[in-house]
Amino acid sequence: MLNQYTTNEMPLGVRLALTGVENEMRISWYTSSQGDAPSVQYSTTPFNPSDMDAQAMEVASNNQYTEIAWKGFSVSAVLTQLTPLTTYYYSVGDKSVGIWSPLYNFTTHLEDDGTFTPFTFVSYGDMGLGGGFNFTIANIVNRIDELSFALHIGDIAYADIRDAGELLFGNQTVWNEFLAELTPISTKIPYMTAIGNHDLFSIASGVYRKTFLMPGSNDGKTWYSFDYNGVHFVAVSTEHDYIPTSSQYRWLENELKNFRENNPTGWLIVYAHRPVYCSAHYPWCDGRDPFKVVYVDSIEHLYQKYNVDVYLSGHSHVYERSLPVYKNQVLGDYSSPKAPIHLVVGTGGNQEGILHSWQPQPNWSSGTRLLTTGYGLMSFVNETTLHWQFVKDTTNQVLDELYITKGYFN
Repeated sequence: MLNQYTTNEMPLGVRLALTGVENEMRISWYTSSQGDAPSVQYSTTPFNPSDMDAQAMEVASNNQYTEIAWKGFSVSAVLTQLTPLTTYYYSVGDKSVGIWSPLYNFTTHLEDDGTFTPFTFVSYGDMGLGGGFNFTIANIVNRIDELSFALHIGDIAYADIRDAGELLFGNQTVWNEFLAELTPISTKIPYMTAIGNHDLFSIASGVYRKTFLMPGSNDGKTWYSFDYNGVHFVAVSTEHDYIPTSSQYRWLENELKNFRENNPTGWLIVYAHRPVYCSAHYPWCDGRDPFKVVYVDSIEHLYQKYNVDVYLSGHSHVYERSLPVYKNQVLGDYSSPKAPIHLVVGTGGNQEGILHSWQPQPNWSSGTRLLTTGYGLMSFVNETTLHWQFVKDTTNQVLDELYITKGYFN
């Protein structure tokens, strides 16, 4: 019996996320009603959710959106003790009233025993309703079986841009509609995020933090790390304090230091919304935003000191690629980098559109600078080789491609 429930109580915006713990998967969704028994059904074989006869059932928890002009609940459960390289079928809902989502599935990755295993992930920033985002989603869905996870590097949905009220509190309709558009991706592979300036609405970025439960997010922070098949990923918040006396800075230095001490030859990828290096005509890139200098002066030396191989970012709505660079000096090349390589992929597609022009090409630029929507594919071929591609979303054409050899800076 569905009782008084209607389609408004159906689970919406279902998404996966890694937890940072081996053999776990977080599943989250939105519902307008709290429900008495939010749950995830899951099994290694397909099942009919309405029969409620899956092999396992995990109880979920609710977190109410109490922010001004928002309603409903962010619901989440963590599946544990999952078997590596296994496909799991799942459905989310409320067992007390028999309301369930469609049946989805995901496949777990290899157990991380410290050895490297090849994989590919997709990355982009600055994607919201409009501006060609639908082409980005459609092309990613077409290759979803090739991908291990997605990185959305800030500015999610653009739920804050229409007026002053949205700037402060966000627009829940836009937010929920965009999350629904993501479900062909986010229900199939983990959808990992970094916070961007368009995700700051609501007090203390409450909506973002309740929606995207990243590893370690229980402590309220928007920076975190995780390992995947022998590669270490670190998410930095460029929207929160990062000066050397801040808690984020102390966390970041400790995180990078500990990884490098234990993994002197391992791949290390950092991603954050705002770039360290960019050359579009845009306030963050052309010197009009004073916080750019503060960020670079505070943080860049850590990326060099601890041998960060690649820095991924968005914010500037363009695609560009740097040479290995530190303090504006080119150090090495792609076959033997002596500094981080910076990739700007603020090209997911959104209402604000792509930027229109470039500054004169800096010495650290690779020369590849594109004013188009698209997405990046990063493939770890082996322990010493990374393959990078930038794909134009409207044509699925590879516009930029290179191989990077693992570099050692110090």
